[in-house]
Amino acid sequence: MTPYLFYVFGRPGADDLYVLNCADDREARARAEWLLTLHPGRDRVEAWDEARPVWIAEVEAPAPSLAVAA
Repeated sequence: MTPYLFYVFGRPGADDLYVLNCADDREARARAEWLLTLHPGRDRVEAWDEARPVWIAEVEAPAPSLAVAA
């Protein structure tokens, strides 16, 4: 297992940092998507491999719907 850094962005002045162990880059991307679901209203999560250091993934929140109820 390798430690990956996860930065959760989107709340001015209070971004969050997590260090989670992952087996590989694919698991790190899945963890980034999972972290985004834990933080509603956040813009994105970036994942970095702490050992290499290499940027792994950026997961963005879906854009808010502009649909108007009729």
